[in-house]
Amino acid sequence: MPTDSVFLFIFIGNKAFGDCSRLKNIIIPENITFIANGLFYYCDELDFIQIPESVISIGYESFAICSNLKSFPILKSITSIGSSAFKSCISLQNITLSHYITEIKDYTFSRCSKLQNVIIPENLVIINQFSFNYCTSLNNIIIPKTVVHIWRYAFYYCTNITNFSIPEKVISINECTFCGCQR
Repeated sequence: MPTDSVFLFIFIGNKAFGDCSRLKNIIIPENITFIANGLFYYCDELDFIQIPESVISIGYESFAICSNLKSFPILKSITSIGSSAFKSCISLQNITLSHYITEIKDYTFSRCSKLQNVIIPENLVIINQFSFNYCTSLNNIIIPKTVVHIWRYAFYYCTNITNFSIPEKVISINECTFCGCQR
């Protein structure tokens, strides 16, 4: 193979790196637009990831159970994050969501026990069920004025929430949305 060949990745398949328990660092190549479902599922040593601006979507369980991942670079280009994308990322501390995100899907940050700060965009409309359940370090959350639905168990057992305001446009807060929020 010639040494001057250039390979342009445009797709990496579902769970391509799933369960790579010793994977610590990853740089996603340019031209990738979608982080596939379960791409890094259970890569429990992963602690650094670099994602190009070309990525617009993060699939289902893409980073679930990446227990060593402390932060994640949400890019301005991200338009959707799949269900359970960061579920059980127990070291994740901070996350900033792109202003294109209009919905936080089921279980997206479920059981991220060290998650303290979430910056939610002004365009968000829906916080789905179990989105932040058992985020026991989450203490201050600002829900944008654009949110209209907060589904069941969204903040279930977020035991450190001390400040929370509900915008006027919210038309539904479902069962047990804040159950177990002890403060």
